[in-house]
Amino acid sequence: MDDPVRHVLERLHDALEDVAHALLLDPVERAVVADDGAPAHLLAGARSIVTALDAVVATDARASAIVDAGDATLYAVHLAGGLAAVLVGPAAWNVALARRTADPLLGELLTDELAELVRRPARPTATAATPPGGTPGTGTRAQALRADAIRHVARGD
Repeated sequence: MDDPVRHVLERLHDALEDVAHALLLDPVERAVVADDGAPAHLLAGARSIVTALDAVVATDARASAIVDAGDATLYAVHLAGGLAAVLVGPAAWNVALARRTADPLLGELLTDELAELVRRPARPTATAATPPGGTPGTGTRAQALRADAIRHVARGD
């Protein structure tokens, strides 16, 4: 199955050649969906911008912001109830020109279906209980080590 988030990032990069990074954030879950390899300071700035936009966006509304960060220009778009995108371009980036292409594309890509897909909880890993007196069943290595530690404490080893 194709990764819809990767598809969104690829479409944004293909349409906007000046974009160095395309970030997707989920303001509802307060999580970064895709960071596109952006440096930490740009990621922190993007999170701050999206948090501010989330505070002002109303139902069925859209909010956007342009921030000149010195070494880059950030253009953030937040659609109500959905995901937020932050496009990172070069310093003094002509965002007005880029918006002609970006805004319709973001409206098409940042759908409610994509937001629901991103927010869908991952299936839990199946683990088995440790059989009495036996070795741990299927599970992660960390679970096996924890089970061993608990057995040692219980036995007084």
